[in-house]
Amino acid sequence: MVTDEIKTEIKSIFDQFKVFGTFNRAIPFGNGHINSTFLIKTKEKTSPDYILQKINNHVFTNPPKLQENLVQITQYMEKMDGIINKSSPIVNLKVFPTHEGKYWFQDAHSEYWRIFNFIDNANSHDLVKNSTQALEAGKIIALFQKSLVNFPISKINDTIPNFHNLESRLAIYDRIVQANSYDRNKYAKEEILFVQEYRNKLIQIHTAAKSREIPFRLTHNDTKFNNILLNEKDQAISIIDLDTVMPGLVHYDFGDALRIIASTAKEDEKNVDLIQINSIFLESFIRGYIDNAKDFLTPKEISLLPDAPAMMAFMIGLRFLSDYLDGDCYFKTQFESHNLQRAKAQFALVVKFISYIPEMTQFIQNLL
Repeated sequence: MVTDEIKTEIKSIFDQFKVFGTFNRAIPFGNGHINSTFLIKTKEKTSPDYILQKINNHVFTNPPKLQENLVQITQYMEKMDGIINKSSPIVNLKVFPTHEGKYWFQDAHSEYWRIFNFIDNANSHDLVKNSTQALEAGKIIALFQKSLVNFPISKINDTIPNFHNLESRLAIYDRIVQANSYDRNKYAKEEILFVQEYRNKLIQIHTAAKSREIPFRLTHNDTKFNNILLNEKDQAISIIDLDTVMPGLVHYDFGDALRIIASTAKEDEKNVDLIQINSIFLESFIRGYIDNAKDFLTPKEISLLPDAPAMMAFMIGLRFLSDYLDGDCYFKTQFESHNLQRAKAQFALVVKFISYIPEMTQFIQNLL
């Protein structure tokens, strides 16, 4: 619900940007964990609509640097359009400047805002509905990585240092458990034991990166399925939420996508018995990814892909658990134990994905 007061404030912010059309109304948009987002409808039929977003500066502590990344990445991808994505109906995300030429606006409350093009006739889903959607997700993630293969990584600001560094995430978790500042350890005994059991079993990808057996590339780092937009034919037409595009490993994107796509339940499913692996969706995604990524991946990168979903489910579960134990200061929650419920679901997925490693390994080899 947007009150008249908020509407007036949003209109004032919208008017700061160099866009086409007149503000008509603002609609709360999406279900992201981090930023506050509004769909801006314009009055004129010939004018496009926009996405206006307030940046969470507690998560992204340097919004101007964040926006510098976005501008570089989106402009580079637009140049690559038609070279990498020859047969795909890709629509690129665009960032618009203010009238002063900045790609952000800071309001009277020191909050940062930005504006994007609204991608029309596009749908996003929390869960995959069919194998075509799964295949298309694999395809567009591979094409996204491929389009940035030659981008100079050194130009990108590290917006969240060690974002997918499992070693770093475990160190943070250990400090939180040790402090027990909110006296919540007693409610998460099973999950704490789970971390203890699996923490050294899922570190091989991180170890390979540390020893430079696999390269760091520019990766999306948040490839959950609702960040992929589909058209009415279920073709993937865009990948959004580029805030976490940073130097990373292809396994982060591959594993995080499968964490959602191959699961039969939601990310915060309460009944863990409902959490299984949909092998059809799993194989469809892998096929879409491998067919479009095999020409730029190294053999070592490919060999470690089957380990990625379990690692990412573990890492995301660890983050949810850490946030729960630390008073829910990062992820948006709907109730007090929401992050704990999310952690339980992700840890159930870890076990499932580990059991699928031999099957994934064989399937990838067959594709190659």
